[in-house]
Amino acid sequence: MEKKTIGEISKTLKYGQMKEKDKKIINDSQYITNGESLLIIKDNEHCQIFLNHLTTTNIKIKALTKVKISGDYFIDSEYEEIEIDNGACVELQFFEEGWYILSSDGIKM
Repeated sequence: MEKKTIGEISKTLKYGQMKEKDKKIINDSQYITNGESLLIIKDNEHCQIFLNHLTTTNIKIKALTKVKISGDYFIDSEYEEIEIDNGACVELQFFEEGWYILSSDGIKM
């Protein structure tokens, strides 16, 4: 358990909880990951997400628009990019020299 104090507010984080800075809403057309555990993509016609293994090793991406995901290594050892549609969600893990899809719904390859 980790305890964080912000001003007069004290918050205890239990195992499995995300810190607020680990979550981000993205409404830009392009974004490079920077250590987030969760991205929610919305308010844009489409978005290109680039997975940076130097800052991010596990991430969940929820799409409320069309999203193309690529990275500095192949995804599942064969894809340069994947595309998910509005409403879909995917979890990716970086391991050794590649990104791997751990769970997903609505992926188009």
